[in-house]
Amino acid sequence: MVNRIIIAFASILSSGVLAYAHLMLYWQIQSGNIQPTEEIAHIQSSLPVLERGQLLTFGLLFFGLCCASLVLTFLKKHKTTFACFVVTMLLIWVRMWAGI
Repeated sequence: MVNRIIIAFASILSSGVLAYAHLMLYWQIQSGNIQPTEEIAHIQSSLPVLERGQLLTFGLLFFGLCCASLVLTFLKKHKTTFACFVVTMLLIWVRMWAGI
């Protein structure tokens, strides 16, 4: 029982925070409030900030996983909620590994 609650919370929170971060940065760049500079770069990397299309893509992927986790949690599909959590972690790994 407790494991289900923790996995649901982790799945929703991890994908939700990352969706918010990516989409908010995309929105700020689009509106002209922030310009991509060297200060906004990956941790442990000298690569420039993500391009707008990449920010939007990752933001929408994380947002979709967050919404799926919410819906599946309310439908009590715990195995599929865990699968969403695993996909979120894999997507984080791909984003870090590829350096994009």
